[in-house]
Order: sequence, then C-alpha cells, then structure tokens
Amino acid sequence: MEKIALKASEMNLVFGGKDESKDVYAGYGRARQLTHRYIRAFGADFPSGADILIPASAGEKELKYKTKIRLVNPYAVPATRRIDSNNALVDWTIHVDDVIPF
Repeated sequence: MEKIALKASEMNLVFGGKDESKDVYAGYGRARQLTHRYIRAFGADFPSGADILIPASAGEKELKYKTKIRLVNPYAVPATRRIDSNNALVDWTIHVDDVIPF
C-alpha cells in the first residue's frame, strides 16, 4: 500500500489509551521483538479515534488520558477490509517517528 503524508501541524489530537494486544512484533519464540507500540488518539478529524503506531526505538510513552499530543513525521497507511462481495471499508493506521505531549 501507498503511504500518504500528513501535516502534523493540522492535527489536534488527544491521547486515548494504549492497547498492548495490538502492539506489532517481529519474529517467533525467544527471537520475538517489539517493533511498534500501538496507541489510540481522538480529535476533531478523528472522532471515532485514530490508530497510531510508534517505533519501539522511540521508547515507552507514559501519557495521561486526554493529554494533547503532537505527532512527529506522521504518514497514513490504508488497510482495506472486505465486507461482502461488493463493499469494503478502509482503516487508516497512522505511523509516526515519535509522539510528544504538549
């Protein structure tokens, strides 16, 4: 899928929470390593929430609920889901280099 660049200055988001079950891992067994952490954010542009993936190298983020956040170098990646023979939905995942509270 193609990446779509986003303007971080136009995104007013608040932290909605973490879900460790949606973290992204690479490898199996003892070689399994965390590659991306998953957080959920809300805002005027994303009233139902946005899925955000942060590289594990950015470190663990300790944010309080509804803390305003700024995204560093965001881009969106679409993921389609087929509903039936003629319809599909597009889920957008936002990938960032880091998340900064402000």
